[in-house]
Amino acid sequence: MEKDRWDFGRIAGVPVAMHWTVLITALWLLFWLRDVVGTLIAIPTLLLLFLAHEFGHVFVARRKRVKVFDIMLSGLHGHTGHDTASHRDDVAIAWGGVGAQMALL
Repeated sequence: MEKDRWDFGRIAGVPVAMHWTVLITALWLLFWLRDVVGTLIAIPTLLLLFLAHEFGHVFVARRKRVKVFDIMLSGLHGHTGHDTASHRDDVAIAWGGVGAQMALL
């Protein structure tokens, strides 16, 4: 484990980690919502949305036979590390995250 992140293990064979900046997001949510209960509901909901988005990228990358290395969740975004792909495959992988969010919402 690196000092600036927490490793959560593997989900569907993909290593998943969370950067410490997610804690800043939790504080920001508390400040913005001004409600502890609302914040305690919003934090896991936001993380679930981030994970769904990133696994949308993973889903499309695997369909395109592009190797996926890891997922890193940060303050207000995530990153799915994957092997080099063609421009067309990169566009499809990028839209996979949006498609997963649409399916979830």
